[in-house]
Amino acid sequence: MSQLFRALFVLGTLSGAGALIFQLSGTEIIEISSEKLTIRKDIHGWERKREYAIKECRELEWMQGAEDTPQSLQFKNGWRTVKLGENLSENQAIEILTALQNSVPEAAQQLCSYPDGKKHFITLGLS
Repeated sequence: MSQLFRALFVLGTLSGAGALIFQLSGTEIIEISSEKLTIRKDIHGWERKREYAIKECRELEWMQGAEDTPQSLQFKNGWRTVKLGENLSENQAIEILTALQNSVPEAAQQLCSYPDGKKHFITLGLS
């Protein structure tokens, strides 16, 4: 095969793989009520649903991310750390936390709590 054909073949293969990854990325819906937190991940009609009791959740925070991990929100559920909203910017995370605080303050109080006498809740005061 000629060099040009090989280069086009590799480029086409890489483009196809990239398009497949994009199509499989899906959407994530986060629902928070006073009793439970639900994370729904929809990937082209296939839905994965995870539910957590609010009373068992704590330490909701935005994580900066690193070279191998994307920035996201995370919280503790028992001994497990649960990540949600991957690739959120800091401003998007602040919007989510502000909406949570305004819409469901009792759930926000529990989700943003920290053990061992740390301050339990911080009022953001953002508009």
